[in-house]
Amino acid sequence: MSPDSGLVFFAGAGISSGPRGIPATADLIRQLLEAAVGANPTLRGLLPAPPVMGKVGFEMVLNDLWQICRDAVPAFFDWLASLDDAASPNPAHSFLSAWVAAGGSVITTNYDRLIERTGECVVRFDRDADDGRGFSRWASDLSGGALFKIHGSLERPSSCLAALEHVGTTVAGARRDLLMQVFRERPVCVVGWAGADPDIPPVIHAALAERSPDLPLFWVHHTAMSPASVSPLLRDASLIRPIYGEVDVVFAALYARASAARRRPGLAGAGQPATAPLAAFRRCTLSGASRFVGIALRRGGREALALKVFDVAADQAAGSAEWAAARQERALTLWGSARGQVQRELAARRIVADVVGRLGREGATPADMRGPLFGLLSMTISLSAHRRWLLLQIPGLLRAMRRSIADARASGADEVDVAIQEALTDLYSGRTRLALSGGLARRIMPIRHWVLAPFERARRAVASLPDRSLHAAFDVRAGYAVALATLGDCEKSLTDVPELDRLSLLLSDERRRHHWLEQRVRLVMLCGS
Repeated sequence: MSPDSGLVFFAGAGISSGPRGIPATADLIRQLLEAAVGANPTLRGLLPAPPVMGKVGFEMVLNDLWQICRDAVPAFFDWLASLDDAASPNPAHSFLSAWVAAGGSVITTNYDRLIERTGECVVRFDRDADDGRGFSRWASDLSGGALFKIHGSLERPSSCLAALEHVGTTVAGARRDLLMQVFRERPVCVVGWAGADPDIPPVIHAALAERSPDLPLFWVHHTAMSPASVSPLLRDASLIRPIYGEVDVVFAALYARASAARRRPGLAGAGQPATAPLAAFRRCTLSGASRFVGIALRRGGREALALKVFDVAADQAAGSAEWAAARQERALTLWGSARGQVQRELAARRIVADVVGRLGREGATPADMRGPLFGLLSMTISLSAHRRWLLLQIPGLLRAMRRSIADARASGADEVDVAIQEALTDLYSGRTRLALSGGLARRIMPIRHWVLAPFERARRAVASLPDRSLHAAFDVRAGYAVALATLGDCEKSLTDVPELDRLSLLLSDERRRHHWLEQRVRLVMLCGS
C-alpha cells in the first residue's frame, strides 16, 4: 500500500464501466452497430435490433471501422469523449489518482480521463509524441510515478487512432519495454482487465516467464465474472493471488486506508452524452457501413446473418472496388463457416474467382488485384487435396501473384506487407510442390530439395520481419513443419511444435488456432507421439 514498495496498478475497462461511468464494451459495440444500421435504410429492415456480442474485442471492431472508413473513426472518438465528459469518477479512479500523486505508477488500457479528473497526474499517452505526452522517458517516469495510457487518451484522439494501426499484433516500442519491465520486475495489481486486448497479453506472458515467483502479483476479479474469462495466456497468473469483489467496494476500502493528504474528492460528470455515434457513419458509404456491420457479426459468430449483410453491401457498392471488397468478405465468411464442407468451400472459391475475373476484365491495378489473387491462390491450394484438378490452376495463379508482388514493390507499396505476401506465396508454392511430388521427394534428394526450397525461403523471410508479421510467421513455420514430417524428417519437424503451441495462444485467433490443432494431429499421425 506504500508507493515506495514499487507496486504498479494495471487497470482495464472494468474500473470505468458502470451506471455513472463509461458503458461496458459490449454496449459500446452494440451502440456502434445500431448507428451503422440507423444510417442505412436497407440494413434497418434486415437488422432492426443488432445482436449483443460480448466476446468481440473493442479495438478489433474499431480497427475494422478504421480500415473500411477511416474518416468515421474521429467522429466516433468525439462521441466517446462526450461519454467521458458525462461520466463520474468512482473510488477506483480516486484511489489511482491519489496513488500517482503520491509517487506510484498506474498503467491503463482505457481511453477515458476519469483518473486524471480527480487530481493532478503525470500522464503519458501518445505513442510517438515528443511533447511531454509520449513514452520516451518511461523509465524515469516509472521511478517518479505516472499514469501510462497504453492505448492513448481522449485528451488527444489522434493518440487513440495510432493504437489501431497494430491491432492484431503485439504492442511495440517504448510501450512494450514499459510493460516488460513492470511485469518482470515490479509487484503488480491487475484490476478491471481480462486480457481481451490482443496486443498486450503476449507481452505480459513473455515478461511473466522471466519474473521471480517471490514478486507479488494480485488480480482483482469482478464477483460476477469467472477467472475462465481471463485470456488463456494469463489465466494461471490471475489465480496466484486472486481478489474477488466489486471494483468500487475493493477500491473504496483501499482509498479509505490512504492518508487524508492523498485523498481527493471525485468530480461529477458534466452534462449528457450524445445518444449515439450517428455522425461517424455520415462519413461512410452505405456499402462500407454494411461491410463493417457484416464483419462485426462474423467476429461475433453470427455467420448466417453476416452473409446476408455482405449481400446488401455488394448491392450498395458504388464501384468495382467496393463490390469486390463485399464479395470477398462474403467468401471469407462462407469459407470460415464451412468447417470442412467441401461444397461450401468450393462456393467460397467461386466467389473469389468471380471477383478476380471482373477486376481483371476492368483493368484493375496490381494493388487492387493482389488481395483477391492471394485469396484465390490460398483457397485453390487448400481445396486441391479434395479436387486434384485444381492443381492445374495453381502454377498460373502463382505467376500472377508474383507479377502482382513485383508491381507492388516497384510502385513503392509498404515493404513489410509486400514481404509478408511474398513469403506466403513461397509457402503456397512449397505446398504445391509437395502435393505434386508424391512419394518421390522422400526417396530422391534433388526432388526433396526442390520441394523444400520455397518453404526455406519463406522461413528466412518471416524471421527478419517485425511483430505485425506474426500471423504469417506462424503459418510459414507450421507449413514447414508439416512438409518436413511428410518427407520423413520428424526430428527436425517436431522442434518447432512447442513454439507453435505458444504462438497459437499469443495470436488470439481462434480460427488459426483450430487450424494448427488439425495440423498438429497430422504431425502426430506422421511422426507418432
